[in-house]
Amino acid sequence: MPHELSVQTTYWGCRPELEEVLDLAARGRLHAEVTTFALDDAVEAYRRLEAGTITGRAVIVPA
Repeated sequence: MPHELSVQTTYWGCRPELEEVLDLAARGRLHAEVTTFALDDAVEAYRRLEAGTITGRAVIVPA
């Protein structure tokens, strides 16, 4: 595997359900809630996750 690559699989459902979800995403019918943080603000991101004040996922973005 190339450096810094991660591969994940689903923990639920069967292949037809996954295909349906991917189709919905391709048609723009799904929306993911994401809050991004600069790398320098990673500690704040963890604090907000612990406090439960972030909806969806927190993503740390290097500069």
